[in-house]
Amino acid sequence: MPPLSARRGDVPLLTRFFLQHFAAKLRRRPLEITPEALLALENYPWPGNVRELKNVLERASILTPPDQPLTVDDLPVELQLAALNSAGPDAPPLDERNLRSAEKQHIQRVLLEEHGNKTETARVLGIALTTLYRKIQDYGL
Repeated sequence: MPPLSARRGDVPLLTRFFLQHFAAKLRRRPLEITPEALLALENYPWPGNVRELKNVLERASILTPPDQPLTVDDLPVELQLAALNSAGPDAPPLDERNLRSAEKQHIQRVLLEEHGNKTETARVLGIALTTLYRKIQDYGL
């Protein structure tokens, strides 16, 4: 069977299936998913294949409030960055007018580029390590 990255058309079907499955396990109605979040899922290369998609959706099902839709912000940082990178050059960044959102996205990007090394991330950002830890906590990264 080809990898999930070669079967991007299966991602929406699998996403809906897993969201319904986890909703049944949690005894609540399935989460709605925003088009941007679904696009991020479709554009991600899925190195862990279907198992990784399942784990991402299980985590999102648990952590996302049942009365809110699943958004890009509810996805792991790797998928958020994939969504930013796949938006295209003409698309504005997510919440471009919101400074808090821009800061969060920038910190996520540098964290990912530095492979999660917080000391190096703080150095690149030009902030104290304690400030980085506070921002990570504040933004839920």
